[in-house]
Amino acid sequence: MANASKVAGVQWLGRSGLRVDSLPYELRPGGNRPGSNELWQHADAAMERLAMAASGTDLVAVANAFRDVGEALLAVADELEQDDTWRAGSRAG
Repeated sequence: MANASKVAGVQWLGRSGLRVDSLPYELRPGGNRPGSNELWQHADAAMERLAMAASGTDLVAVANAFRDVGEALLAVADELEQDDTWRAGSRAG
């Protein structure tokens, strides 16, 4: 991927504005998030790695960080899909 991006002239110029407080409330640490705390801790760590990678210029690091965030959030979604008891609160009212 690194070589392909160089040949194609693709560059990552860095983005310093990616912060936890810029995420939707549901994705922020401390938010009312359904599912296991452990899976959310993995997702939070992946988001932190993405923010660090995004501030640099290494395109491969950014791509890997996005992949890690996707995998972490997929694990949360899979857990929620298997155990839909978390939805009871959202149906009340």
